[in-house]
Amino acid sequence: MKIKKIILYISLMLLITISPVYSSETENKVFYIDQDNFSQLSSLMTEGGVYVFEYGNYSVSDSIYILDDVTLQGNGAVITNTSGLATFRLDQSNIKIDGFKIVNGGAAVAIYAGSNNNIISNNIFQSAHTGVSIAGNNNIIENNQILSTGEYQGNGDGVTIGGNASYNIISNNTIKDGACYGIWIVGAENPNFNVIKNNYISNNATTSVMLNAGKGHTVKNNILINSPSHAVAIEKSKDVIIKDNLIYENRAAGIFVYKDAENVIVSDNISKGNGVGGNLTFGKDIVITSGNNLKNVLVTNNIVGTLSELGVGQNIVIKDNIIAP
Repeated sequence: MKIKKIILYISLMLLITISPVYSSETENKVFYIDQDNFSQLSSLMTEGGVYVFEYGNYSVSDSIYILDDVTLQGNGAVITNTSGLATFRLDQSNIKIDGFKIVNGGAAVAIYAGSNNNIISNNIFQSAHTGVSIAGNNNIIENNQILSTGEYQGNGDGVTIGGNASYNIISNNTIKDGACYGIWIVGAENPNFNVIKNNYISNNATTSVMLNAGKGHTVKNNILINSPSHAVAIEKSKDVIIKDNLIYENRAAGIFVYKDAENVIVSDNISKGNGVGGNLTFGKDIVITSGNNLKNVLVTNNIVGTLSELGVGQNIVIKDNIIAP
């Protein structure tokens, strides 16, 4: 009889470990994930589930596909990815990923086209190929530390926004020591309107914020330092606002506006001490160069040490800036 009770107790404990608990407030299924049932995560996952991880070390060799309306709470759990694939792959929407440390792998989080309204917050992404890649819309990437991208594989960016991705917000992140751009916007007009704000971006292998496509982007209230190239570069982008950034000690230009950029406002920035690499042509605090089809650029109310207009674009207005070497 005693043995039967012990067996029953063990069976109940196993059932509780992998079975959902229902929240009376949200009516979502709440699963508790630990070393014993982590391998069952994909089969356990249901739409609308909340997955609360026990702190510990986990390992994956493939992507974890996340369903609609799922919340993952990491509680500091460390997931090491031994493959070149994304650790978390998002093809669906309304997903929250919070509180993980992701080490190595492809993208720590890959948000595919059609995956919208996701929140990626309070994570540490270490040595992944790319911190976060985004092809969907209305996503928020906030309060993450994105460190040493490309160290494990290739030369990825801190954040890559590509395809027709639009209305994404990248805010309050630390992005540093990566092997390529801090943040790179590349792709096509859709209409876009992505916002990069309140980030600290430092010591990546090339330009801190590269706007290489699209329209309606805003870069504001960031601290951009110690890039071996430009802090902000704008080409082939339209209707861009660069405002209220603190930019200093980058090896080339603090803000570089060039080929095919159109309708650009550069205002209220403090950009000083750039060009520390000795680049006499582009090593200025703000550089406007005519390039190809550069037009409608307003540079105003900035505090700079040096400012340069190279060549002649169309409707380039530079006024009311404070030159303070």
